[in-house]
Amino acid sequence: MDRNILSKMKRAGCHTLIYGVESGSDHVLKKMGKGYASDQAQEVIKLTYEAGICVNINIIVGFPGETDDDFNETLKFIVKNKKYINEVTNVSGCTLFPLADMGKNRQKYEISWEEHTDPMLFKDSNGIGRNERNNRVEVMIEEISSLGLSRAIINKPAMNPNVKAVA
Repeated sequence: MDRNILSKMKRAGCHTLIYGVESGSDHVLKKMGKGYASDQAQEVIKLTYEAGICVNINIIVGFPGETDDDFNETLKFIVKNKKYINEVTNVSGCTLFPLADMGKNRQKYEISWEEHTDPMLFKDSNGIGRNERNNRVEVMIEEISSLGLSRAIINKPAMNPNVKAVA
């Protein structure tokens, strides 16, 4: 995305773009395999705003390996870019889907989860589990609200009633 492309998009009628920023931490972005760094995301957000296109972003908290420092970097990223962000469209606690890459490659992501129990109970190598992920969602929402940013969706997945909570 550059000024020229964004300008053409605006002239063609594009009024909003939603970016899957997911994190403001380069460490977490690398673990996610996003293929960009936070400064690149920041530049695209700014260019989009300057083109007159509304900027919405999605955030995921509690990705396996996310430290307190990583989480705080994401908070700082949002504060730093508040001027350019119209809405944080989605704040999600990281979710384990057993048949997705993270579920199939639990060793790669350094997560533990006992099969046939609720996937929401997975823990990462830092010991971060469901409660901490949900707490981080709450902290993120409080920060977004304090900045006066709009937010649309908050995802704190409920436990699956069809599987055991614990082994």
